[in-house]
Amino acid sequence: MNHAEESQQVATPLRLEAVSGPEIALIEVSPRRFTRLGRSAECDFILPDVHVSRQHALIAGRANRWFVSDLHSRSGTYLNGVRLKPNHPTPVEHGDYLRIDPWVFRISLYPGRSRSTITVDDRINPQMSVETLHPFRMRGIAHRRLTLLLDFASRITEISNDNELIEALVNYSLADTGFGRAAIVQTRGSSDEVRILAFRNAVGGETGDLQISSSLLQQASEGNPVRLSNMTRFDPTRSITRLDIHSALCVPLAVDGSILAYLYLDARGRESHVTSDANDYCIALAHLGSLAFSSLKRKEVELRQMELEAQLSQAHEAQQLLLPPARGTVSGLDYAMRIRPGMLVAGDLFIAIPLDEDRAAICIGDVVGEGVGAGMVMAGTQSHLDLALRCSKDAASAVDMVNDYLVRHSSSGCFVSLWTGVFDRRNKTVTIVDAGHGHWFIVSDGKCQIDGTDWSRGIPLGIYDNFDFQEQTIPFTSDQRLILFSDGIVEQRSPMGEEFSRTRVKKLVCGTSDAYHDADTVMNSVLAFACTDSLSDDATIASIQWHE
Repeated sequence: MNHAEESQQVATPLRLEAVSGPEIALIEVSPRRFTRLGRSAECDFILPDVHVSRQHALIAGRANRWFVSDLHSRSGTYLNGVRLKPNHPTPVEHGDYLRIDPWVFRISLYPGRSRSTITVDDRINPQMSVETLHPFRMRGIAHRRLTLLLDFASRITEISNDNELIEALVNYSLADTGFGRAAIVQTRGSSDEVRILAFRNAVGGETGDLQISSSLLQQASEGNPVRLSNMTRFDPTRSITRLDIHSALCVPLAVDGSILAYLYLDARGRESHVTSDANDYCIALAHLGSLAFSSLKRKEVELRQMELEAQLSQAHEAQQLLLPPARGTVSGLDYAMRIRPGMLVAGDLFIAIPLDEDRAAICIGDVVGEGVGAGMVMAGTQSHLDLALRCSKDAASAVDMVNDYLVRHSSSGCFVSLWTGVFDRRNKTVTIVDAGHGHWFIVSDGKCQIDGTDWSRGIPLGIYDNFDFQEQTIPFTSDQRLILFSDGIVEQRSPMGEEFSRTRVKKLVCGTSDAYHDADTVMNSVLAFACTDSLSDDATIASIQWHE
């Protein structure tokens, strides 16, 4: 992997922790590759369930962000309750919920930040009563409770994130109910360990211990509120009774039919007895909280999608304005080019300009980044490279000037891989500077004569100031064609997860006879291979030959 490829990745891994569904191990996604989830054995992580498609979803890390895409699955991929459009990457954030039926996963980007506890096994206690509460059987809520609920409903309209929402939920659930403590918790698959998202004591704030009845959580996981109460005084030798809990309530918090967390409350020892309408009130409160949580998460996803689409649209427009015609002749040199913007990026560049009657410059580059940022760097690089080539008429000097510009002006972590060639018709040569690109062939008579990976390459632009980029001059005759392509061509994957590869590019161009067929054949083959018009990355293919 070269410098540019490494810098495109995000620094931290992404973890998927199942909060509901069958037991499954923690999934940790590497930032160094695209990761596919599905039922097929060829996927990076296998989800063994009939509801899961063979190739169900794709997770990718690009330019310090993580994205998830649905791969035309049958049952859909949901982010925070929003069904994703197939092959439309959506940014994800820490704490999001990814639903691939029958699982719901919590996305974790910062492991180790949450608080956890172990549930107490109270199944051996015959004096413990666990009762499911059916909402349609609830008694009427008193006026004072209705006032609190309306106040909570008014409060959540001002809340901007899920942390504020769960804090409000635990605070309101303790208001004059008799419960001594409240928490929002998540289960970790079938484990006895639970994650504490928020916790508060009626007296003492966030201090104190929290232990939760495993029976309560197990029954609440079926989707209904559950309360726990003791029928007689407990034997203090039994597990949960050591805490002297006399009342507890557990209410599922669901989004789009999937339980994401639980509101847990209890009262212990000499704490006041729970009021008669406390259960009804807290169930109604949890229902309002679930609705607010669902709305909040949906808005977050929709806003991210809108922002990403706007950025990509601007970047694509900038890209199209700067590109030369798809076919042309400059200083006796024919070229044919096809470019396809990617789902996440718009950073490929291509230049074809005359330097004088007998010399022309051809360049192909790939900007590391995504969205409007990559588009802006691409536009700045292309305009400065065009000017530098016209002024210096020398490949190495032009690349040096553009590198100095990027080091001074581009943001940290933004690099450009670039291939620059100055073609001389009179001497039938090409002078090459390869700055971290490497994707090129010279072919003739159905054979590959030169493979760019066999040549020494410099580093991408924008990394080091005053780097000495070396140029090399080689023969380029009338019976030869020079093929240039970006990594979006070779790294595009099929629905089965296989890369298109340099080998396929080489085989295709060795089977054609002119530049125009090279570009069309390779691009059409990539689209057919991907089985979609929405490619993962910008894909550019160009072929150059002397004009007959």
